[in-house]
Amino acid sequence: MLAVIDCNHMVTILLNVEFSVILVPYMNCLNMLYKTSSTVSNLRATNDQKRKLYARRCTIIGSTYNL
Repeated sequence: MLAVIDCNHMVTILLNVEFSVILVPYMNCLNMLYKTSSTVSNLRATNDQKRKLYARRCTIIGSTYNL
């Protein structure tokens, strides 16, 4: 079993091939969202754009699979 933190609550999912296809991009997305959010740099505008892109991607992936 794999415990997945989905922004507001914990969801426990049995990890299989189908879910790894969904969760790997989703977790990568959340990870990149965290990195761009927590990075303080001169590329702030770039980070803001990236953060919006990843947030949109997370939302699409999450809502598609009811995560």
